[in-house]
Amino acid sequence: MSYQEFSEYIDSEIDLLATQSFTDVAPELDMPQDQAQRLTALVQEKFDARCREHFSRSNRDALLRRITDSQASSKLRQLQTVMDTVGDFQRQEIGPDIREIADGQDGTRAMFSLDRLVHALRDLPKVTLVDATDVPGSSLVREYDSLHSTLCEKIQALALARRYHGEMEAQRTQLEALVEAIRATRSESVQEYCRDYDACVADQLRHTCELVETLVKRDGSIPPDLLAELKTLVASLPAAQE
Repeated sequence: MSYQEFSEYIDSEIDLLATQSFTDVAPELDMPQDQAQRLTALVQEKFDARCREHFSRSNRDALLRRITDSQASSKLRQLQTVMDTVGDFQRQEIGPDIREIADGQDGTRAMFSLDRLVHALRDLPKVTLVDATDVPGSSLVREYDSLHSTLCEKIQALALARRYHGEMEAQRTQLEALVEAIRATRSESVQEYCRDYDACVADQLRHTCELVETLVKRDGSIPPDLLAELKTLVASLPAAQE
């Protein structure tokens, strides 16, 4: 159960208990009714007071913390049991590596080697039952096989992520450099920065075309097709079309 599910369950059970009424049993008591009513009213008052005292929000939160802590400890014990009993986990690197993540040898959160983890998984035996019907320990074998397959899939995902990590870091660095460049121009937006950049390139190309055209008129040494290509390039820029 999740934290929210535990909280809702505790609240519903406490509310059900706290709404009990004792006044309805007064007619069933073997005593005068006025005394029975006073007695049940007193019991109800004491009961409601104890409920308010013991079922306060702080006490509910404390109980919820104890339950969730117990659940987390139980899961950790189950993981430790699997580490120590399934196959050769205790003699492979995967066991110590995962324990280092949980504990940390120097008091800090430890890291582990993905390569060592891959090799450890490859060294683990693969178990297959020809006929799992009524075989002692078959459930443990299926659990082991499922755990082994799941770990292999997760390791493959980690290896793939590490393969692309360098490329993604390079792209992130380029994006950060672009953002810093945009900030340096005091532009209000990326669109404004791009328009200014295109305009600057277009001005430079126009100037180049003018120089080339001057050379063509003066010396006739620049082929007309080259000049036409330069003009086409300038005209293709967004800034030149405005």
